[in-house]
Amino acid sequence: MKIPKLPATFLSLGAGVQSSAIALMVERGALPPIDGAIFADTGAEPEAVYEWLDVLEALVGFPIYRVTRWPDRALEDAEGIVKISGKTGQSYVSGGVPLWTYNDGKAGGGIRRKCTRDFKIEVVRREIRRLTGTTRKRLGNAVIVNQWLGISTDEAHRMTDSKVPWSVNRYPLIDLNMSRVDCLRWMREEGFPKPPRSACVFCPYHSAEEWQRLQNEDPRGYERAAQYEERMRRVYASDTTLDADDVFVQKIVPGVTLRSINWDERMPTLRDLADRGQLDLFWGNECDGICGT
Repeated sequence: MKIPKLPATFLSLGAGVQSSAIALMVERGALPPIDGAIFADTGAEPEAVYEWLDVLEALVGFPIYRVTRWPDRALEDAEGIVKISGKTGQSYVSGGVPLWTYNDGKAGGGIRRKCTRDFKIEVVRREIRRLTGTTRKRLGNAVIVNQWLGISTDEAHRMTDSKVPWSVNRYPLIDLNMSRVDCLRWMREEGFPKPPRSACVFCPYHSAEEWQRLQNEDPRGYERAAQYEERMRRVYASDTTLDADDVFVQKIVPGVTLRSINWDERMPTLRDLADRGQLDLFWGNECDGICGT
């Protein structure tokens, strides 16, 4: 493996609209060359994302590294494992997906999110260390990588500084003053197809429209999300540390399971509520600029 000249430049590729636009802009010379793109695969993306990733790899001249936390397990394999606390003796459920809680007939907040850190951020960092020939012990304060993230101007609030001194977050779309719509327009004018939205099929941050699209266009993905929700509801019922009666993958229709919802029938009412300011169809995806881009 040839080690790139440091500091290297890698794109954190979510394979959604924004990061795909960056990759294609590099290929067309609208952005400087990079050493490669890293796709952290949770194993739970919609089928359309994997199909688009195959297309994207054929379109660009730089390498795209597909990496996973584990070679033989997906994100949900780490979810729903009942453990016993050594300190308190209480049973609790291991999980990093921020499922929505439901208590006393009311929707509550989300369970603490760890999935992005464990299955995206840390996986990308591990691959950067491999590609640059560095290790945790050898890492100091010197910058070894500029990490490009696909955040556009309409998501500028998601910009963050790197949590490690050896990596610097860069935002090329912000520098170019490009929004998501601008990315779509650029790709269309350049003759590229529209990429799918990248996010796990059971992501609790899906909007109503995203759930509707998944149910209609990717029924296997929607069924996977429904099965995941059913399993997590069963196991969280044994979690004596959870201050809630139940958990759900979505809270747009509070207290209702994915399998019970026909989104085509629900959408007119949901849009009416949104028009009256009583519902936001777009729950903000606060995934540190990696998921959904």
